[in-house]
Amino acid sequence: MLQQDLNIVMNTNYAYGYLIESAEWVLSDYTGEDGNSMLELDLTLAYLPDTIPLSGIPVINDGIEMVQALVRGWAEGEGKVTLILQDVRPDEETLFDWINTAEVNSSMVACEGDSIWYEVLENPSERQIDRFWLEFAAKDDKIALAQEELERAVEEIAQTLREELSGVADRETAYRAVFNTVLAMTEYDDAIREATEQKKLTEQMQILRSAYGALVHGKTVCTGYARAFQALCSALELPCWTVNGYQKGEGHAWNMVRLDGQTLYVDCTFADTSGRPDRYFLFTGVQLEKRHYEADDGFLMPW
Repeated sequence: MLQQDLNIVMNTNYAYGYLIESAEWVLSDYTGEDGNSMLELDLTLAYLPDTIPLSGIPVINDGIEMVQALVRGWAEGEGKVTLILQDVRPDEETLFDWINTAEVNSSMVACEGDSIWYEVLENPSERQIDRFWLEFAAKDDKIALAQEELERAVEEIAQTLREELSGVADRETAYRAVFNTVLAMTEYDDAIREATEQKKLTEQMQILRSAYGALVHGKTVCTGYARAFQALCSALELPCWTVNGYQKGEGHAWNMVRLDGQTLYVDCTFADTSGRPDRYFLFTGVQLEKRHYEADDGFLMPW
């Protein structure tokens, strides 16, 4: 009976599967000072080595909060990002859509993720602990070096932009400065596009598909353009989101921003390759639809 009660406690506590590696218990009889027979339970718990205190785990209430927490955790170098889901239980397809949105928006990660993994510690309580991580095709040492260079480049470029925009309160001017900077620093790489289509990306190409390609190497494809624009906007505290989807049926990535309460769109890739940059700066949702942009099914939008 006691074993059954302990199992119930262990299986219904949302943190047990995350924190505890094993549990051992010993039940002993002894006589109390009043002469009555007593039972003593000695419970020993072995904690898993890679856990963090529950107080340090972000509590998530919806998909956007999950995306933001994953983006923040991966940018800070957490291998596995641990989250507590509060009163939210997305199905497998929805959960993957949320994680995919986070990977696309991880503009400060210097390599595109090759695969996405997660671990769900299911239990019947209102809280559930999940862990999420990315795996990369590129080697760790290459990514680490690229990460250092990307972080340094973003800070240096952002500082130059801050000085250029000193005293300027107009957010549109700030977005324009970021837009012009990305276009000036980057050119489109057809070799990466062809390798992407043929599924023959090299390790270096996986790195170049990130903001690193645009801001350090100077050559990338649409994902690198969009992530570079987002990385610099974020450094300047300008609201920005990267969207993954299609344009006229072809895989593509672009950005959405907020300006004076309105959601507008920026496409640095087509601005750089079409010869008509203004056409792709701060265009409207109506224009987005007319130009046949379409986000991936289930892709999360913040606005």
